[in-house]
Amino acid sequence: MRASRILTVAFASLVLLLVPVGALAQTPAAGGPATTLHIFEPYNGDTLNSDLKVTGSVTGDCDAASQIDVNRSDAWACTVAYKVYDPCFANTDSTELACPDLPSVQSGTMTEADLMDVVVVKPAQPLDPTLANTTGPDATPFLMELTDGEFCVPEPANVVFASLPVYGWCTSGYWFGSGDLSQALWKLPILQAGSTPSISTIANIGVLGLWY
Repeated sequence: MRASRILTVAFASLVLLLVPVGALAQTPAAGGPATTLHIFEPYNGDTLNSDLKVTGSVTGDCDAASQIDVNRSDAWACTVAYKVYDPCFANTDSTELACPDLPSVQSGTMTEADLMDVVVVKPAQPLDPTLANTTGPDATPFLMELTDGEFCVPEPANVVFASLPVYGWCTSGYWFGSGDLSQALWKLPILQAGSTPSISTIANIGVLGLWY
């Protein structure tokens, strides 16, 4: 399978954190943009896909399920020399994991091409299947690309129980509240710097793509 497979699915089956459950995407106007969903699949069975670029091969501790991609049983969090990679995706026999090697969204240097860079982690101890995430309908993305060219990542502590107003970080500010799935182009409220240092502004910005 391709590492990133574009899916056309019923939008109502995916919940983007605190968006209203059951909100349906509408058919886009002719020529209008629509949000695209991608599934990151780095392995074909036990073999890493050849279109990925390996930036490192290391041993790490992968003893916790992903706190970001909470819907996938193959998604884990791995610690390598005090650095945490989350999510990391295991191959079929769980002998290695591929972790997207993404720059910080706040660095302003991230591009779609970075999604093809991975760190390959050999788990120091076998993965414990009893700790894996449970597959279900409430999918959560590990990365979002907005129509203005910036990227956003969720705050792990808020993925399952989004009790705080800030849900994640973006290139130019913060993801600050529930998304709107009522149109074909989903939108997120992004808290950005305003016209003066003392004023911030919330702008509803379209979501071009989401990676799960």
